[in-house]
Amino acid sequence: MKMQIQILDKSRFGNLKNALLVLIFIAGFALTANSQSTSKQEAEIAKLRTQVERARVAHEKQEKKVQIADSLITVGTTMREESSDEIKAAVSAMKARNKEYSAQRKSLEKRLKSKSREDVAEAKAEIKTLDAEYKAELKAHDALMKAQNKKSADGTKNLDRGKTMKKETGKMLKETSRNLTNAQYALEDAIEIADEDAPVKGKKGKKK
Repeated sequence: MKMQIQILDKSRFGNLKNALLVLIFIAGFALTANSQSTSKQEAEIAKLRTQVERARVAHEKQEKKVQIADSLITVGTTMREESSDEIKAAVSAMKARNKEYSAQRKSLEKRLKSKSREDVAEAKAEIKTLDAEYKAELKAHDALMKAQNKKSADGTKNLDRGKTMKKETGKMLKETSRNLTNAQYALEDAIEIADEDAPVKGKKGKKK
């Protein structure tokens, strides 16, 4: 009878030992699995952070292009407006000068019919001076008009370039904005999942 009890005790001890070994193996496997899961989450979050940063850089690049486009539009518009004002002022001034020149020359031409040779000679000299001055003024006016027309043309080029650039960049800006938003949402979701898992692991640790 005693032998039977001893055999039973040894058998129960062996079973208990095996059960403990199994439990230890399961616990170790669970810890390893949890550790691997945490590592995967951390790697995924790091990957998503990189994607967010890349998306942000791409988006900021497009924003800078939009700023450049706006600057071209502003500069182009200003150049056209300034050249238009300059041309109007120059045309108005030259119109007044033409009238003044015509009046002065007519007055001098009348003196050419004078009986006084000295008066005629003086009138001829004044006409020569007047014509030379007027010719120089016409040359300066033409140069001014040429410069302002070029400025207006350059302004139009800048304006058209800015509008085209803004139209093309506007589409890319929407795309980069969408990519950045999606990347940020993905990162926030991954962090939220990791945060939700963390307290559960903490509670298990406390129970142990």
